[in-house]
Amino acid sequence: MAALNADLQRLDDDLANAAVTDPKKLEGLSRARAKAQADLDAAEAAWIEAEEALAEVTA
Repeated sequence: MAALNADLQRLDDDLANAAVTDPKKLEGLSRARAKAQADLDAAEAAWIEAEEALAEVTA
């Protein structure tokens, strides 16, 4: 998840820079940002599911 968070930060920086220097890049960067966020959300959901399954096994 740390790598996904780093990717999101890099994409946020790229989006901010593109908004000023090259607005044409915004569409592609926005799609990449949305995909990275979806990947992070899925990873977090899987993590929570695994923690809950572990809690059931150890209870």
